[in-house]
Amino acid sequence: MFKTLALATAVAAHEFTPYAALEGAGEFPAITTPMTFVQNAGQENFTIVMDQTKGTPDPPALGTTEQFTISGLATHPLEVANLEFRCWLFGAKVYDEKFAPTTTSVIPGTIWTQSLPFDVPSVAPSTEYDVEVAGIDASGADLFSMRTAFRF
Repeated sequence: MFKTLALATAVAAHEFTPYAALEGAGEFPAITTPMTFVQNAGQENFTIVMDQTKGTPDPPALGTTEQFTISGLATHPLEVANLEFRCWLFGAKVYDEKFAPTTTSVIPGTIWTQSLPFDVPSVAPSTEYDVEVAGIDASGADLFSMRTAFRF
């Protein structure tokens, strides 16, 4: 009893939270064919051109390489150090990889387009895949991002 009371007092004194705060993946668009893409952040830096943003093949297929293409216009000059591909299954992040863009300078008035590959395994759970592609700067901060969702 005394040990429990001492631990509770120490926790309260140090304002320690004795549990983990888990951050969810957030909202994703509905699963559609063709895939629906939405811009979820960075509109102040970059406007995604939806009719040039896509995934190929669409819908994604097992045992293939899915090419996610993001296109858009900068609102001011940007340097995109990397594109970051993030994927969640059942609300848990299961994949997070950075890809170097072929062109890092994004100039207002010019469409900037980049693609990144995602190797789809031959066997994968039949569930919803929530995907985000973000343009990030040299410090690792997101400049802009888009989201989509699909199912095998």
